[in-house]
Amino acid sequence: MSQISEWFRIGGPLYNWQTLIAGGLAVGAALVGGLFINCQIRATERIERDRRDREFGAARAALPLTLNALTLYAQESCEHLRAILLTRVDGAIPPQADPKLPPEFPLRAVEDLRIMIATADAPVRDSLSQLVGHLQVEIARLTSLMRDLRESPNNNRVVTALNIEDYILDAAETYARCAALFPLARGSSDEVPGAPSRDAMEHALRQLGLWSDEFPQVHARLAQRY
Repeated sequence: MSQISEWFRIGGPLYNWQTLIAGGLAVGAALVGGLFINCQIRATERIERDRRDREFGAARAALPLTLNALTLYAQESCEHLRAILLTRVDGAIPPQADPKLPPEFPLRAVEDLRIMIATADAPVRDSLSQLVGHLQVEIARLTSLMRDLRESPNNNRVVTALNIEDYILDAAETYARCAALFPLARGSSDEVPGAPSRDAMEHALRQLGLWSDEFPQVHARLAQRY
């Protein structure tokens, strides 16, 4: 150590290079520290990516059951609305003293979809987000329908058959969107479906028991939408 200190004393061989050497050491320390931090960041990103992959895998494994629950909800909603539609008189639905409540929505399905949306890539995330947005509209309409159907002196709302036909198409769209997502959920395809086509909607109506010869107005309303 005494020999090294002699080098840096006045007149020593390294005296005039002290500042440069100190700067070089500082730069070296900064580079080493930067490499260490970069390694930490990459390790953290890898851990986070692994966590998201596990969550996505678990949510994808449960997605068929989630879609089953939503498909059943669409079927029950359609049956509920079909029964209401059959009570129409001259294009209007008579008010009811105690209208039958719509089927209970499977709230657990929303949590499963939320996990998928939080961990999926953009195409899957967008498709599932559209499904959730559609479900919100469908639930709001069914809730409002029950209020409007009630026989009450203060209720001046008239429920038309056209309203019910639109709500039936909402249920059919839920069915069609879920049906299109099953291959992705089961891992048999990585294709991400978009909004259902008219053919997919017609297929959904048939699967829900709404044939064109029995419910021509519903199919005519579908043709107007597309």
